[in-house]
Amino acid sequence: MVRCEADVGSEEIWWATNAAYPKRSYMDTRSRALQQNYLTLFNHKFFSAAGDPDITILTDALVTYEGHVFWQPPAIYKSFCPIDVTWFPYDSQKCEMKFGTWTYTGRYVDLKQLPKEDVVTVQMDGNDVEFMQRGMDLSFFYR
Repeated sequence: MVRCEADVGSEEIWWATNAAYPKRSYMDTRSRALQQNYLTLFNHKFFSAAGDPDITILTDALVTYEGHVFWQPPAIYKSFCPIDVTWFPYDSQKCEMKFGTWTYTGRYVDLKQLPKEDVVTVQMDGNDVEFMQRGMDLSFFYR
């Protein structure tokens, strides 16, 4: 078994009716920062985790007067993966990390990797399909 760590900077956006407020009551501000303990936060999970995520910095969430919540929590996720060293040092290993939510289905939660380049949206059979030029940036591992 080998231990894998991933530094994750996620961006979570959702709509909370209980977070909406009248714009006039806060000097016509369009948004304000709230501490995490004032909100019911989105409960995403790392399914193949070896323990709870290590939240490195407690960040505030930005809430608009309409109730849209924007939160960017940095975290470190840990996982254990089996490795096969039969052909060491000429082997390759694969360690999968599965993220999701315990509470909501894919109908309500859309998890995406944020691309560095633009996403192209195309209509196919009446559905919007999103394309990226390339997937995950693995350049850190191939220096």
